[in-house]
Amino acid sequence: MSTSPEFDALVKRVLKRTDNKATKPELEALFYLGDEAYERHSPHSVGKHLTILSIAFAGMKKDGQEVNYTCKPKEGVNLWVGDNLVGKSSIFKVVKFALTGKNSLDREISGWLREIWVEFTLGELVYTSHIYKGLDDKDFVFEFYNASRDALGLTDEEETLALRTYEGSMVGYTNFLEKFFFREFDYYNMQWTAKHSGKAETGLVTANASWKTYFKSVYLEAEDYKTLMFGAQSELVLQMLLGLELTYPINRLKVKKELLQSQLGALKATVTPAAAPPEEIAKLDKSLAEVESKIEELRQARKVALTPISKEADRELQIARNKYQTGVENLSRYNAELLALTNSETELGDKIAECIRQSRSYEGEIIRKKKRANELRDYESFGAFFNALQVKTCPSCSHEVEKVMVEQEKDTGNCRLCSHQVELHEVEPGTYEVEIESLLNQAAALKKDQYDFDVRRADAEAKLKQVKIDVSAKKQAIAYLSLTRLAAEIDTLQQAMLAKPVAFDYEKHDDATAILAVKKDALIRERNALVLPSAAKPDGEAELLAQQIEWLNIAQEELGKLRDEKSKALLQKFEDLYLQQLHGFGLDNYEQVTVDDKFKFIYVKADEEYSFDELTAGEQLRAKLGLYIALIQMDVQYRFGRHPRFIILDSPAKEEGDPTFVEALKQTLSYIEREMGQDLQVFVGTAVRPLASAVDASKVDTRNPADASGKKQYFF
Repeated sequence: MSTSPEFDALVKRVLKRTDNKATKPELEALFYLGDEAYERHSPHSVGKHLTILSIAFAGMKKDGQEVNYTCKPKEGVNLWVGDNLVGKSSIFKVVKFALTGKNSLDREISGWLREIWVEFTLGELVYTSHIYKGLDDKDFVFEFYNASRDALGLTDEEETLALRTYEGSMVGYTNFLEKFFFREFDYYNMQWTAKHSGKAETGLVTANASWKTYFKSVYLEAEDYKTLMFGAQSELVLQMLLGLELTYPINRLKVKKELLQSQLGALKATVTPAAAPPEEIAKLDKSLAEVESKIEELRQARKVALTPISKEADRELQIARNKYQTGVENLSRYNAELLALTNSETELGDKIAECIRQSRSYEGEIIRKKKRANELRDYESFGAFFNALQVKTCPSCSHEVEKVMVEQEKDTGNCRLCSHQVELHEVEPGTYEVEIESLLNQAAALKKDQYDFDVRRADAEAKLKQVKIDVSAKKQAIAYLSLTRLAAEIDTLQQAMLAKPVAFDYEKHDDATAILAVKKDALIRERNALVLPSAAKPDGEAELLAQQIEWLNIAQEELGKLRDEKSKALLQKFEDLYLQQLHGFGLDNYEQVTVDDKFKFIYVKADEEYSFDELTAGEQLRAKLGLYIALIQMDVQYRFGRHPRFIILDSPAKEEGDPTFVEALKQTLSYIEREMGQDLQVFVGTAVRPLASAVDASKVDTRNPADASGKKQYFF
C-alpha cells in the first residue's frame, strides 16, 4: 500500500467527511492506484526543448519530376510564404510524420515519397528520424538514431547499428516514439472514459492521451484555430503541460468512478436470466481453455532465449539492408557527381576554345604592330638617303653646277638648275623614333596577354584531362554499383531467416498477451453471468457500488483542494504570464485572465467576462498563441511546465485576413522573435505575404505568386 503523505492525508479527509462510516482499509483499497501514484508528478521542468535542425525528403512524382527538398530551420520564428497548395502544409506534415509516426500526408504525396530525414535536438543530444520505402516500394520502414545524420555518414556499419535504437513498422515506431518523448519530457497517459465503439456493447472503455495527443500542443493546423487548446480532452492536456501535482491520482480516481457508475447502471438494468443451456456453457469453457493455452504459449515463448545463430542472421540482414540503402544513396550521389563532371567537361572545352581564339587574335595584332614599326624605319632611312643626295652636274650639258647656285637653292628655295621654286622634303634621322617605340611596346604588351591566355589554356587542358579521368572513374563506379545484387542478397538472407529462429519481438508479444488477457476476462465474466445468475445480489452490490462512487466523489474534491493549495502560486504565475503575452500581442484591453476549477479560461475585458468562443477570430488566434507562449515562458522563467517549446502554425491568417488582423499578427511574430527567439522555435506557413517582413529575410522561404498564365512556384 502507498506510503505517500498525500495518500494518507486523502484517506483521513474522506474518513472525516463520512463520519467514519467507511473503514480505513476500505478506503485505502478503493483509492490505491500504485505505490507512486500520489507522487507521480512534479511541476518542475525537465529543462529540455525540441528544436528541429534539418528537414529533408525525396522522391519522384508520376510525371518523372525528381523531388529533393532540404532546409535547415533556425531558432526563433521561421516562415514559409507561398500561395495555397504549393507545399507548405506538406512540409509540416513531414515533420509530424517523423516525430509521431502518424502519416497525414495526401495520398498522392505518400505515393511518390521515398525517403524522409528529420534531425532534432532534445537538451544537448541530437537525434535523427529516418523513414524510407521498403523493397516492396509500398510500406514505409522507420528508423531512429541517437546521432546526427552527418555523424551517421562518418560511421562504419557496426557503429551505425549501435547508434540505431529502432527499426521497424509504423505501429512499433509510434509506440517507440511515445515511450521516447514520455521519458524525455516526463509525460504520462492522462485518461478519460468513452462509450464502447461496438454497437452491441453498452459499457464504458478508457482512452489514453498519447504522444500524438500532446503533439496537438505543437502543431496547429488551419482547422484548429477555432478551439482554444488541444482537442476534446484539452483540459486534461493542459494539466499535464502545467505539471500540476496530484493530477495523476485525480484523473485516475475520476476514471475509476465513471467506470463504477457505468457498472452500477448496468447492474440496475439486469434481469435475472434463465438457466443457460449446458452446451452454451461448454462452448464458453472451450473458448476459455483455448485462450489460456495461447497465454501459456506466449509465456513460455518469452522464456526462450534468442540463439546465437538467429542473432547473427538478424544482424546480417540488418547490415545487408543498410548496404542497400547506402547503395541507393551512393547511386544518387554518383549520378549527381557525374552530371557535375560532365558539365565541367563542357565548360573547360569552351574555355580552351576561347583561349585559342584570343591567343590567335593577339598574334595577328602583334604582327600588325611590328610591321608598322618596320615600315616607319624604312621610310626614315629612305628620306635620310635622299636628304644626303646632291645634284652636282647638269643632266643636259654635263657641266658642273656652280656652287653659288647650290647655296641659292638652300637659301631661297629656287632650283639650282632652272630657278623654279621647290618644296623641301627633308626627313631627319629619329623623326619616327617615338612612334616606333610605342608600337613595339604595344606589341610586347600584346605578347604578354597572349602568354597569359596560353597559360590559361594549358591549365584548362590539364584540368580537362583530369575531369575526363574522373568521368571515366565515376562511370565505372556506377557500373560496379549493383543494387540488384544487393537486393538479391537481402532476399537470400530473408529466405534463410525463415528457417532460423528470428529475433524475439517483445513489444508484439506483450501486446498479444494483453489482448488475450482482456479476452479471458470477458469470457470469465460471460460464463459467471450464465452459471451464477442467482449469486448476483443486485440490491447489495448496487448499494456497495453507490457507496464507493460517493467516496470517490469526496476523494476527487479533497484531492482537488490539496492540489489547489499546492498549485495556487504556480497558477497565479501562469495567469500573469498569459495576460502579459496578450498585452504583448496588442490585446491591451484585456484586464485579467483566470483558470477556473474546471480548467476553463475566462477573459475579462471592460469588466465583462468572456469565454474563448466569445472572442473574435483575430483575438482567438492570438489568445491561443499567447497560451502556448505562456506555457513556454513558465519553463523559461520559472522552470515549470512540460511544453516542448516548439510550435507549428499552419495558415494562421487563413480565416481572418483583413489588414488590421494581418498587421497585428505580424507584430505578434516580431515580438516572439525579438523577445524569445533563443528560447523556442516556431514554424509558420502562410499565403499572406506581408507577414514575411516580421522576421529577418534569412529566416523566410518564399515562393512567388502565380504569374499571368497561372503557373505557380512550388516548395518541391
